[in-house]
Amino acid sequence: MIKIKATHILHSLFVMLFIYSMYRAFQSFIDCYYITNIKEYDLDATISSLTLCHDYRVSLFIFIPIVGIFIKNKLGWVFITSYIYFIQINFVSQNYMDNILLLCFSTIILLAILLIINTKTSILTYYKVTSKNNVVINTIALLLGATLSYLLIVLKHY
Repeated sequence: MIKIKATHILHSLFVMLFIYSMYRAFQSFIDCYYITNIKEYDLDATISSLTLCHDYRVSLFIFIPIVGIFIKNKLGWVFITSYIYFIQINFVSQNYMDNILLLCFSTIILLAILLIINTKTSILTYYKVTSKNNVVINTIALLLGATLSYLLIVLKHY
């Protein structure tokens, strides 16, 4: 019998999120394709639909923790935690201070998730992270997550 570990839950969460985001991006692409009333199925029509539809960017960003799942070392752990930092920074930057209660609640939940996954020894041993270098790895992941958030903000405005 297989024991369900915290790593299995974390991996299945990211895989389900990736599948859902790919489905939404594909549906949005099809909607954009029909909105432009393009009758031919060629490369130019596909490229023009992709320039109208920006939902595929979410799937590209969620591909980062999927890669981190398959890399079973510190780099994989950096990819997974940087995506969680990316979600947190992106959520705060998008919502500013419109709903302070939702902002505080979601920030507390994401920080609790980070605290739980950084203290679970089964996850840390799976990715070969020791307690000595956990702070350095989390700092690198924070910088990578902030860079990805900044990149998404720049892509949204241009």
